Amino acid sequence: MSYKSICVRRGAGMVLSHLEITDFRNINHAKIDLDKNFNIFIGKNGSGKTSLLEAIHHLSLGRSFRTRNPNKIIQFGKDKFSVFGEISSMPIGIERHCDGGSQIKIARKEEKSFSKLADIFPVQLINPDIYQLINANAEIRRRFINWGVFHVKPKLFLKNWNQMRRIVQQRNAALKQFRPSKEEITLWDNELIEISEVIKAEQQDYLIRFKQKAAEMTPLLLDIQGLDFVYYPGWDEERSLRQVLTEALTEDLQRGYTQFGPHRADLRIMVDEKLVKDVFSRGQQKLLACAMLLAQVGLLEQDASKKCALLVDDLTSELDEEKRMKISRVIAGLKTQTFVTGTDFADLQPLFNKNNLKSFQVNDGEICDTEA
Repeated sequence: MSYKSICVRRGAGMVLSHLEITDFRNINHAKIDLDKNFNIFIGKNGSGKTSLLEAIHHLSLGRSFRTRNPNKIIQFGKDKFSVFGEISSMPIGIERHCDGGSQIKIARKEEKSFSKLADIFPVQLINPDIYQLINANAEIRRRFINWGVFHVKPKLFLKNWNQMRRIVQQRNAALKQFRPSKEEITLWDNELIEISEVIKAEQQDYLIRFKQKAAEMTPLLLDIQGLDFVYYPGWDEERSLRQVLTEALTEDLQRGYTQFGPHRADLRIMVDEKLVKDVFSRGQQKLLACAMLLAQVGLLEQDASKKCALLVDDLTSELDEEKRMKISRVIAGLKTQTFVTGTDFADLQPLFNKNNLKSFQVNDGEICDTEA
């Protein structure tokens, strides 16, 4: 089956039916068949549960959510790790090597771009650090916005975003010259302004729909009044980007980099005109971040007819039974393939329909189907 034909059938839902992992952290080799609804992985801390989710994450984004260095994932003494999966009967796979090389295969054909993996198999992660979506710097929220826009118009947005990054890199190089040419910088300004307006329009359009979906989703998890998501495109919109770049040029020259543009975009999450991170507890931040991610999953299906797999790591962490039940009900309503980890099956099984799940035991990197 070709990549093109599988994309045409995306509305039917992309399901990871089979997973094979080799030399990935403490997992020597594992082959498992998965349920299209819920998959629960039980094991003690350090057994390899999170590593398994990390491997699935690689099948979508080609990278880890725990480290930027692939060499920390490859087993000691081995020269590579591999992750193979079947997505709606289509084989996909990724290898990462100690020398920094990588190999991607989709439908048994080599691909160069990780973005094709992401387009075929979208995933979202809910883990104990999810509150960072609220509390951390702008980069994580910028990725959140771009994830949504990408999955609506994958090729177009990726092309525009990469073009913007190249322009910023070229402008930064010009700023760092011993005697920078203002004519050259003005030339890059013109190109940056043009592509920035395109990206801003794409992000704004997506966030309008996201706000509507978040307004539906948030009350299902927590009671909150006065919530607002304020888009910051990367510069003060009371002035044009041209004016902002012109006024900031002297400081840009001193710093050696471009301070304003889409590469500085943010989503400011407010409640009663205050930043949520300044007034919400850690638990409230987690629930709101869950609501945001689940709203994004629901919007993906609505806008792009795509199913998104959910990776839920340590659902019981810092959440009481009532909150866990609320999250599981929302997930069940989305009807998305879900992978959940925990230390006790008795804590997780009641949250999901026992007729629509498979459970696995994870022990020192060994993964066994408990019903096998």
